[in-house]
Amino acid sequence: MRRTLTISVLLLLFTGGVWGDEDNQSVCEVRTKQLEKDILRCKKGDTLSFYLNSARIYAIGNAIGRACEVDTVVSLGTGYAICIYRGSLRDVR
Repeated sequence: MRRTLTISVLLLLFTGGVWGDEDNQSVCEVRTKQLEKDILRCKKGDTLSFYLNSARIYAIGNAIGRACEVDTVVSLGTGYAICIYRGSLRDVR
């Protein structure tokens, strides 16, 4: 019971910090297979909604690493995630 309460409080604190600065930004849906094409309609500060549409499971991690602000990623299960868009894609080396 105490552990559940602690986790609940931490989640509330975490989500408040991540999403507390939101204003009238949009939710921008992007597919990992077409990230560079889909991201063109997104603006810095938008909430990105990722969907894994590739057989490569590491594709979602790559997409998140390229597009998201650090500390804003929330995983919604295998193949789905949301975050705040940083305004541009990082280069892949």
